[in-house]
Amino acid sequence: MNIKIFSKGMPITQGLKNAIYKKLDKLNEKYLHNRDTINVTVTMKKEHDKHICELLVFAPKHTFKKESSSDDMYVSINKVFDIMDRELRQHKEKLITRRFNDEDINCEEEIETELENECDCDESCGDNCKCR
Repeated sequence: MNIKIFSKGMPITQGLKNAIYKKLDKLNEKYLHNRDTINVTVTMKKEHDKHICELLVFAPKHTFKKESSSDDMYVSINKVFDIMDRELRQHKEKLITRRFNDEDINCEEEIETELENECDCDESCGDNCKCR
């Protein structure tokens, strides 16, 4: 996982970096699994009295972008990572649901073809059954 941290209009302190890395470690353990193909960009900016944190996660087939603002940068970081956690969890559940639904469809098709190929007579006549 490649991580880039940018800041506009404010310095990046060690405390902010630690907060970001701590939150990224949690996301990485839950959803990203140390993949090299994932790029993460965190942009922090201060506009007027608002602290804005933007989080971009570039996965191979998807891009996730979330943004949060508040009066404190640490609160903005916490909010944006909570929102991203929710988004990644929903995406993971959607993928799992699709996978199981596809497997259910394949199982149903196999069961239907097996039922069609079964013979009604008591003899085991196989493919050359004359009962059909």
